[in-house]
Parts: sequence; C-alpha cells; structure tokens
Amino acid sequence: MRPPPAAGIHPRARGGEAPDAESLSRDLQRIAERLAKGSLTSTERSYVKDRVGLLAARCPWVEDAQQRAFLEQQLSALWQQLEATP
Repeated sequence: MRPPPAAGIHPRARGGEAPDAESLSRDLQRIAERLAKGSLTSTERSYVKDRVGLLAARCPWVEDAQQRAFLEQQLSALWQQLEATP
C-alpha cells in the first residue's frame, strides 16, 4: 500500500510515473514553433489544440514548483496564440 501523497503534490508526480518537465517543455516549444510558421488548416489546428490540452493535463504532475510554473507560462502563451489566430 502506498503512503498518502504529500500536500500539494499530485499523486502521479511520485515515482516512475512523474512526467519529464524538460520533455514537456520541448513538446510545447515545438508546438509554438509550428504555430509561428503560419496558418494551420482546421484539421491541424484541432490536432494542435488537442495536443496542447493533453500536455496541459500532465503539467500538474510535475513535482518541482519552478518547472511547473515555467510550463504553465508556456501553456498560457500557447493558448493565447491559439485563441488569437483563426
């Protein structure tokens, strides 16, 4: 049986289940670069939104608060870009 999670730490942030913050950041950067290249088709745009949503769902699992805050900044910028472009 597992011990109860520490306050403020997502249960999946422990052990081998924790996401790699650097990998998440690289994925978010690649998406930002893809958006910066120009207009996307509606299909590509839907895929990008889905991908950002999936990555956003993993960020709370990052245990290090500083890394988590940086990822949240990246996500915020991406959502703003996605909302601003048709």
